[in-house]
Parts: sequence; structure tokens; C-alpha cells
Amino acid sequence: GAAPAPNPTPSDVNKGEPAVSGNNTPTLSDTLAKATTVEDVIKALPECAAKIITDAIAKGAAPAEDPIAKALEASPVLKAQFETMQKAVDEAKALAKAEKEAREHTARVAKAGTDFGNLPASGEEMAGVLKAMEGMDEPVRKTLEAVLKAGNEAVGKNVLSGEIGKSGGGGAAGGTALAKAQAKAAELQKADPSLTDAAALEKAFDADAALQAEYLKEMK
Repeated sequence: GAAPAPNPTPSDVNKGEPAVSGNNTPTLSDTLAKATTVEDVIKALPECAAKIITDAIAKGAAPAEDPIAKALEASPVLKAQFETMQKAVDEAKALAKAEKEAREHTARVAKAGTDFGNLPASGEEMAGVLKAMEGMDEPVRKTLEAVLKAGNEAVGKNVLSGEIGKSGGGGAAGGTALAKAQAKAAELQKADPSLTDAAALEKAFDADAALQAEYLKEMK
């Protein structure tokens, strides 16, 4: 009859693995499968492979050397020069920042005078308000700015028409800021007859910020 099939040998069971001696010796795959740490893996590898991996890990973990820092540490003179230069750079940055903030503040004061000049607040005060508004959400900022502009326009119209500050049905009370402005407006119309009452009054207030501030104070 047919010859019985031979029993499998260790080489048949661990086909593709490195040759081992004895049936109970674990294969490389068995050892790696049981490894729980990098150290376990390295121990299981042949010496040459383990060295390659160990060197690669050490190289990757080493911090990159800063050539500038190394040069500065090696030369106290160079380090002092570098620190002096760095201080100058920092001071220049601080100066540039201060100048930028000054320009922005000047622009805010100008905007306050142009867009909100009729409101009862100084240019400096309105500049502070505008700066605070810059940090608001865009929809909120736009809404507040629209409200302020509407208020500024309403106050301006009342000033020009003389509706604020009049006593009874007559003209402005003598000695009030509005009366002073109306007197100046009359002088302006004499010099330029083409000016309307409203235009002349507006020019009178524009030409005298203190008078305008006095008028707004009287209206509070």
C-alpha cells in the first residue's frame, strides 16, 4: 500500500523563519509578537539590526544644535555684541509700536471730529469710544456707530435750525453760546451774503470749538 505521510518537521512549521535549534526555541516572529516595548523588540533582533535601530533612535531624540547659540557661548565678546544689537532691535520695535498707536489715536480723534463733532464729548473722549468699538463684534460695532452718527446728525440739525436753546418763541437768550454763534454767523453773512443762515451758523461753530463745547454743555 501507500507509504504513510511523514510527520511535519520544525522547518515546515516555521517556514520562512530563521533556522532554530530544538523544537521549543521561539521563532523571531513569536518573540516580536510578544514584545510590549521598543526595548523588547531591539533585544529580539540580531545585533547588527538592533544597533541600526538604536543609533537611529538616538539621533532622532538628540536636539538640533543651534549654531548661533554655540558661537555666542564660545565668544563672550560676540555674545555682548549680539545682546546689544538685540536690545536695539527691541527698542526699535517698541518705538514703532508707540508711533503706530499714536497715528491710530490721531486718526480716531480726526474721525471723532468729522463724524461725531456734534456729540457732547471731546475728541479725546470719542477717540477712546472708537478704540473700544474696534474690539466689538462687527454687527454690534456697526449698529453702535450708526446710532452715534444718527445722534450726531440730529444734534447738528437742531444746532443749525436754532431749535435748541431758544426761549419761548423768540431767539436765543442773550449771552448763551447759541446767541454768540448767531452773532458770529451774522458777521459772516455780512462778509459773504451768499451764506444761508444755517451755513453761516455752521461755520461759526466750526471756527470756534470752545463755543461749540460751551453750547453742548448748556444743552446737558
